[in-house]
Amino acid sequence: MVSVSGEPIQRLGAYMLEGLVARLSASGSSIYKSLRCKEPESAELLSYMNILYEVCPYFKFGYMSANGAIAEAMKNEARVHIIDFQISQGSQWISLIQAFAARPGGPPHIRITGIDDPTSAYARGGGLHIVEKRLSKLAQHFKVPFEFHAAA
Repeated sequence: MVSVSGEPIQRLGAYMLEGLVARLSASGSSIYKSLRCKEPESAELLSYMNILYEVCPYFKFGYMSANGAIAEAMKNEARVHIIDFQISQGSQWISLIQAFAARPGGPPHIRITGIDDPTSAYARGGGLHIVEKRLSKLAQHFKVPFEFHAAA
């Protein structure tokens, strides 16, 4: 099962399926718009998600657990490239950057590619630039080599 609001692998499958259908139909963006998965319509969704992240410890715990597993798997790597679909505010990567900064032998070079669908109800418009500035500033503070690429 694929879903744009499901687990990461389900979202990846949904986006790949949408791309394949649009490509096979060769009818451009009109078919894409009619076939793409339906998403909630709310301009305030990101604000609500940020508030929920701040008040609910389960999100932070989940992010920290996932980042701990990533840090452990990448403990001997000199470069780490993360591709994040629906990056939102990039909050998940804060604790990972901090963990890599404290890594014995020094931090790896971190590259994050944040992907945002500009036609999505979740789209942040220029928000990816804000995410880039926020994460770059954090990485600079912790002396972690960092680059961010926005794909919309």
